Amino acid sequence: MKIKRIVVISDLQVPFHDKKAVKNVAQFIRKYKPDDVLCVGDEIDFQTISRWSTGRDEWSGSIGRDRDETVRVLSELQVRHLSRSNHGARLYNSLSKRLPGLIGLPELTIEKFLHLDDLGITYHSKPYQFHDGWVMVHGDEQSIKP
Repeated sequence: MKIKRIVVISDLQVPFHDKKAVKNVAQFIRKYKPDDVLCVGDEIDFQTISRWSTGRDEWSGSIGRDRDETVRVLSELQVRHLSRSNHGARLYNSLSKRLPGLIGLPELTIEKFLHLDDLGITYHSKPYQFHDGWVMVHGDEQSIKP
């Protein structure tokens, strides 16, 4: 039985990510050549649509740049699986609270917004069992028993 080599990344929170750390991890991934790269969520911070942004960051106009940088970082890190997370859920939560009429637009789903299909990334809205006895889930969702 071949042992799978998996790299797990979490909480990039672009645009607040550590660019040097991302560069170093990307270099490690290129050299290590893992079988899979998983991202446990919070890939994008979505600070402009968080509940904390009301009256401040929501007017910055940076969400497009933040998205584009997130897409670039996910590509550079060769992520293949992405977990649902509280920061990623901010897109749906903001729409449901502020503009529910836009729910259902394909381009406003997290998968389309972050171009996950184009990147070859599978989005997991539920815990993802990536190996026997191993599950990827973001920490805000639920407790997982061993």
